Amino acid sequence: MSFIKNILFIIGNFKQEFYKVVAFHMIHSFLISSSSGVLVAILWELLKKEPNRVFVYSLVGLLTFFLLLQLFISKITYKRGSKLTYSISKELRMRLGTHIYELPLGILNKKHSSYYSSCLLQDIRIFENFFSHSIPSTITGIFSVFFILLFLAFLDYRLAFVLTLGILCIVPFIYFANLIVVYFGKKHIEAKEEMSKQFLEYCEGMKYLKSFNYIDKKYKLLEKVLYDFKLKSFKLEMFPGPLILLSFVFCELGFLFMVFYALNYFNDNSLNLTFLVAFLIIGYRLFEPIKVFLVDFLELKYMNNAIIRIKEILELKTIKRIPSFKKLKNSEIKFENVSFSYDNKELLKEINLTFPSNDISVLVGLSGEGKTTILSLIARFWEVKSGEIKLAGVNIKDIPIEELYLNISQVFQDVYLFDDTIYNNIQIAKINASKNQIIEACKKANCLEFIEKLENGFDTKVGEGGTKLSGGEKQRISIARAFLKDAPILLLDEPTSSLDSINEYFVQESIYKLTKNKTVIMIAHKLKMLKGIKNIYVINDKKIAQKGSFELLSKSDGLFKDMLAYQEKSLTWQVIKS
Repeated sequence: MSFIKNILFIIGNFKQEFYKVVAFHMIHSFLISSSSGVLVAILWELLKKEPNRVFVYSLVGLLTFFLLLQLFISKITYKRGSKLTYSISKELRMRLGTHIYELPLGILNKKHSSYYSSCLLQDIRIFENFFSHSIPSTITGIFSVFFILLFLAFLDYRLAFVLTLGILCIVPFIYFANLIVVYFGKKHIEAKEEMSKQFLEYCEGMKYLKSFNYIDKKYKLLEKVLYDFKLKSFKLEMFPGPLILLSFVFCELGFLFMVFYALNYFNDNSLNLTFLVAFLIIGYRLFEPIKVFLVDFLELKYMNNAIIRIKEILELKTIKRIPSFKKLKNSEIKFENVSFSYDNKELLKEINLTFPSNDISVLVGLSGEGKTTILSLIARFWEVKSGEIKLAGVNIKDIPIEELYLNISQVFQDVYLFDDTIYNNIQIAKINASKNQIIEACKKANCLEFIEKLENGFDTKVGEGGTKLSGGEKQRISIARAFLKDAPILLLDEPTSSLDSINEYFVQESIYKLTKNKTVIMIAHKLKMLKGIKNIYVINDKKIAQKGSFELLSKSDGLFKDMLAYQEKSLTWQVIKS
């Protein structure tokens, strides 16, 4: 029953169409058994001493009609079934993509990205293949067997009972084969995902593998994963195989037992020749759909493993959707007794702070103290465990996520660009932006000059993750996005930390323009740059240790003064020849 529930869950809004396709399969199966009935009637008439030729020809015409009707129904069923399969898979990919988008990063990051790509691509591909081929033949097989047995029971219930017993004998083999497929099917899908993950890391990390001369060891690990996948594929094919073959043998034995009893009944004159021939012909045909069903059933159980993985993602709790919302009055952000932990590791402890509207606030502290976590909580990449974060006096959980994102721009250390043109990478900040607006944003971000120097200008493809551009160029494109979006809140995570002095100058100049008349929350490590800033929060031991202006903190004993002293000391360092 759980298998059927999973199928209905995946089908979603296409249940009515699915039931129609099942109905067509039933009609098709009924026509197959009806053709067998007409064939028996022809035999019955032909074995008479004086057969009625007109009646025989009429029956042949009826048989021809049923066969043509079978072809017609089969065509409709195949067409509607294929359309249904690919409509479901399209809808399913859209559902998965939307659902993953709505997941908090805290849930999303618990799995490797290969897990989600595997579900989105491979698992849905498994569903497509088996749903379009195995389910139709399984449904047709089940109903064909049912209708044929019903018809044979009408001819002679004794022989039909013998055939039914032969079918029931294969149930234990199906049961154990099912257990094997469920167990090894899950292992096989997991091995496939691990193979995808390792191969992805092997390709993406090639630069680092070469620099540390680690390619051979990493390749051996990849080879091990490939061998493991091969082994699990072999087990999935071989272990249930003998049980299926034994089922085929019992099918044949069931038919032989039926023949034995049929001949005895015929010799006792309790079975006429017509029915004997009918059971010999139709009875043997009965086991053909059963054999097909045995193979398809196990494939469907393998498909069920893929469906379970898809279902697990779709059942993950997403960010709550808010139907309607009034416009925000300002962009002040408040943390009220906010605590946050991830994987049982405490990252923030009872944080209370205020980021004033239209002003610059700075987060300072040692690495790993929770500065980036605070920015992630504001953007709802993570969900607060206790306490509240308020924007304009409203809990951010009560603000529609789309509305929240409209009010926030982010410029982080690690800029990610899509494998697309520079133009499209900037335009994602504002989909309906004109070319003039994008050019203006690039001017403000100091990146128009280098873009125009490229051979294809704005149409230049940046490569996966922006690999064809330098760190400074990527950062300036990220700032151009922020200019184009023009959101009232700006989150900056040390955007100049890994840049050379020239790029740092251009980026700082761009950020200076960008921060005007905005609520800015910035993570900074270069403390000398903070002169004149009034709102500085020093984080230590996962909580607010100090707060105040640069002038106040630089004179007060504490972490800020210590960090400033160490930075000033580091400026006197020199490279000395040995």
